[in-house]
Amino acid sequence: MKNKLKIKINNKKGFTLLELIVSVAIIGIVSSISIANYKSVNIQNRLVTSTHNLVNNLRLSQTYSLGSKEFGGNISSGGWGVYFNIANPDYYIIFADTNGDKDYTSSAEKHQQVELSKNVSINKISDIFHASLSELAITFVPPDPTIYINSSTINTASIILNEDINNSTSTISINFFGLVDYE
Repeated sequence: MKNKLKIKINNKKGFTLLELIVSVAIIGIVSSISIANYKSVNIQNRLVTSTHNLVNNLRLSQTYSLGSKEFGGNISSGGWGVYFNIANPDYYIIFADTNGDKDYTSSAEKHQQVELSKNVSINKISDIFHASLSELAITFVPPDPTIYINSSTINTASIILNEDINNSTSTISINFFGLVDYE
């Protein structure tokens, strides 16, 4: 009877220590690859998010102009716009053109300063001829609204955003019809 008992114990199935170590190693390798890919995708999403926010804020300014949104208790007769300055590449400004000059001239016109995502900055601002600009004001003047790009109604502008870690870019373009496009 003792022999039968020994045989049953020796025939018991299970994992060996080597099999467990290999399984844990495989899970560790797959997990580390997944985490590395997650971080890379998360960094790329910062650029996509900043691009979409900028496009939405351009359209929001256009809507503010069409809807005659008040600023400081008054309707902004000069419209609404978005201002970029290459000297301040980490943010842009949504403004109400209170003096009607189709440009952002003072902080008294500032409605909101919009910060870009971490490691995303304005890399280049250019006009229809791809000439670099140091600053850009896109103003939507009611009632149509008429679009002024640096005080001109026949112009097109591009804003290039750059994500610093992967060095990827995104280009937002707006034309004199107010069509906003990005890639």
